[in-house]
Amino acid sequence: MHVIATGTLVLVSGSIYKKNKTRKNAIIGLLLGSLGMVLVMLPVNYIIQVFVYGTPSQVILPILPIIAAFNAIKALVNSFIVFLVYKPLSRFVKNGKEV
Repeated sequence: MHVIATGTLVLVSGSIYKKNKTRKNAIIGLLLGSLGMVLVMLPVNYIIQVFVYGTPSQVILPILPIIAAFNAIKALVNSFIVFLVYKPLSRFVKNGKEV
């Protein structure tokens, strides 16, 4: 599930940022990537819990809002960290210089 969640965040955010590499687009991309992650992970969590782990549907449905909140917090924390470290790290990778 982690790969699907992070992949969604990265694909959406990266696609938006790639079109116009501005700070504003980075923020928009990270916010939309976070939203995308939450929306994708609701059905993924349901499907995996019910069909892979065999958890009854009536147990999962009431906790979907909690799962959504968890994924929103996780996505926003990840986005904030990326926003802080992306530029210094990208300069380091491109130029081979220390941060």
